[in-house]
Amino acid sequence: MKPGTGEGQNARRVKEGPAPPVAEVLEYRPHEDGYLQLELRRYIRRDGSSRERGPYWYFQYHEGGKRKKLYLGKTSDPESTLAAKRAKPSGEEASSRHPRA
Repeated sequence: MKPGTGEGQNARRVKEGPAPPVAEVLEYRPHEDGYLQLELRRYIRRDGSSRERGPYWYFQYHEGGKRKKLYLGKTSDPESTLAAKRAKPSGEEASSRHPRA
């Protein structure tokens, strides 16, 4: 075994077969200038097992020729959550998470 070749005890194992999708869309709703999407997120752990999280709501839309994705979180009313997030100025949300001293 040569050093630096990635072989040995700490080498990553390659799984055979197709990997499960990272996100599974559970619900899709057109809304205003985009669409609301309920996603179940899947994470692959180091031991190869998968862990599901969610479901989480996202709002996807186009702005300036690019697709944007806005996280709405776990909510029973994604429309009102979206309205509240869009009502805030764009810089306000980021500054409230990390207040300056």
